[in-house]
Amino acid sequence: MRKMIATFCIAGMVLGCTSCGNTKQPDATQQTTQVQVTLEEIHTAVKDAYGDNYLPQMAYEAEQFETFFGISSDLYEEFIAESPMMSAHVDTFVAIKAKEGKGEEVEQLLQTYQDNLLNNSLQYPMNLGKVEGATLYRNGDYVFYFILGGYPDDVDEIDSQKAKELNQTAVDAIEGLLGKAES
Repeated sequence: MRKMIATFCIAGMVLGCTSCGNTKQPDATQQTTQVQVTLEEIHTAVKDAYGDNYLPQMAYEAEQFETFFGISSDLYEEFIAESPMMSAHVDTFVAIKAKEGKGEEVEQLLQTYQDNLLNNSLQYPMNLGKVEGATLYRNGDYVFYFILGGYPDDVDEIDSQKAKELNQTAVDAIEGLLGKAES
């Protein structure tokens, strides 16, 4: 009987020790906080950053989005895409939360869209610099494409360099929420 009790005690101690070894408590340096940001929060931050110079107002539905940008629904969890109501303007905002690991593929498809826009479409002369200065930006599986900034009164002509400067406002707003993208 003593042997049986001793065996149970030893077995209990062994199980207790192995179970203690498997429940590792993370220390403060190992804990990371994953910030969850919705595309709507990002969209609002970008719109707020531009104020009256945010021109996109017409939202794309999923079918239009796939047709226009070439990105199928199996590549993303959600998207927001807008363009202006007036065809004379090119301001565009596209935000995509790609499915895990699909960010690079979505980025490549948006690059193809940009290349086609530059090479195969006619642009109003006032828009050419804005189209050439479009920004394609990826932060993990979040992928963005934008031509933003409206047509500021203090600028005579928007060349590609000025367009990139105008788009930096959106990059700054996005990085304010998601953090700076790793290069």
